[in-house]
Amino acid sequence: MTTHITSCLGAMKTFGKVCLMGYIHGNIQIPYAPVVLKSLEIRGRYMYDRKAVVQLINMVEAGIVKVGKGGGIEVIGAYKLEEFEAALSASAANPGFGKQVVISP
Repeated sequence: MTTHITSCLGAMKTFGKVCLMGYIHGNIQIPYAPVVLKSLEIRGRYMYDRKAVVQLINMVEAGIVKVGKGGGIEVIGAYKLEEFEAALSASAANPGFGKQVVISP
């Protein structure tokens, strides 16, 4: 069992909410006692919903989230939908947090 899940659940306050996001292969073990003794709520989600994506776009447009080198999010390429193969190649060549490939219709 991974210790970070146990540690995080142990650090939660009573009636806290635990959000698991992303995907891993296989199952994880959840320590039962901390969850039931603290009445924790566990929610899971694979990726962002439409509302979160719209909020992010609005923050970029308002200048709250800076885009570009040194701004946290770096757009490494903008492609038309027909250029999806080039977009996939650019994405594969630039892995890492904060690097984005934009595809527009």
